[in-house]
Amino acid sequence: MISIILQNLVKTYVDSTAENLIDSRPLNVDIHGKTPVWVLWFQGIDNAPSLVQSCVRSIEKNIPPDKAELRIITMDNMGQYVNLPDWVVRKFSEGKIPLADLAEIIKYGLLYRYGGLWMDATDFMTAPFDESIWNPDVFYMPRMKNQKRQADVTQNRWSGYLIKGEAGNVLFQFAMNASYWYWNVEDKLIDDNLTDYFFAEAYDKLPSVRKLIDSCQYSQGHIMDLQPNLNRVYNAKKWEELTSDTNVFKLSYKTEFRKENLVGEKTFYGSITN
Repeated sequence: MISIILQNLVKTYVDSTAENLIDSRPLNVDIHGKTPVWVLWFQGIDNAPSLVQSCVRSIEKNIPPDKAELRIITMDNMGQYVNLPDWVVRKFSEGKIPLADLAEIIKYGLLYRYGGLWMDATDFMTAPFDESIWNPDVFYMPRMKNQKRQADVTQNRWSGYLIKGEAGNVLFQFAMNASYWYWNVEDKLIDDNLTDYFFAEAYDKLPSVRKLIDSCQYSQGHIMDLQPNLNRVYNAKKWEELTSDTNVFKLSYKTEFRKENLVGEKTFYGSITN
C-alpha cells in the first residue's frame, strides 16, 4: 500500500527530477558553526517524564561544547526551525496526523535543512561519541548485527532514533518528501512504522540511498539491551558488558521503573537516574 502511494515520488528520484514538495530552505537559525544535536519533546523537557529528563541530561553531558550544540525542539519553538504547510497543521489539529508522525515530519525537515545529529529524547548516553562523528560530512546511524526479525521491515539495515548527516542529504530529503506526499493524500496512519517503510522504499529503489546506508558499520551492539534490565538490581559486571561496545541506549518511558527493589537495592534505573 505504501509502495503504491509513493511510486510516483520514487520515480522522480529514479529520473533525477525530484524537487522538494514544500519550501525547505533554512530559516534564520544561527547554529554557531557547530553540529546541531536535535532532541524533540513537544511539551518541553521540564514537563517530560524523569526518564526523558535523565536521557537529555546524559546527551548534554556527553556532547563536546566546542563542536556540538544541543537544540531542544518543542511545540512552542518548532516554527522557528521549520515551515509546516497549512494542511499539515490542519490535519494534526483534527487528530488525523498522530503526534509521533508530526515528530517524524519535523525530524527530517530539520535534518534536511540544517544537517546535524538527531537523537530521540529516550536515547541515553554513557560516554561521548568518537570524535569523527562531528565531521560535517559524516553520515552515521547504528546498525545492529543481531538476528533479524521477519516482521521487522528494517531487518537491522537502519535505525531512525539516532541518525546524523549533512544538510541536503538525499535520504533526509526523501524521508521529508515522502512524509508530505503520504499525508497530503492520506487522512489516517496505516502503519506505526511509517518512516521505516519510507526508508525501505528508498533503500530498495535508489542506489544512492542504499550505498549511504550500507556505508555505516555495525555498531552499538547492545543499544536495545539496557531497557529490559532497568528494573533489575544493578550489577557492575552486567553494566560493563552492556557498555563494552555501546555508548548510547534506546529506552522507553512507557514502562514504570523503580529506583530500588523492595529490599532497598539500587536498580539499573536508579543508577542511571543518579
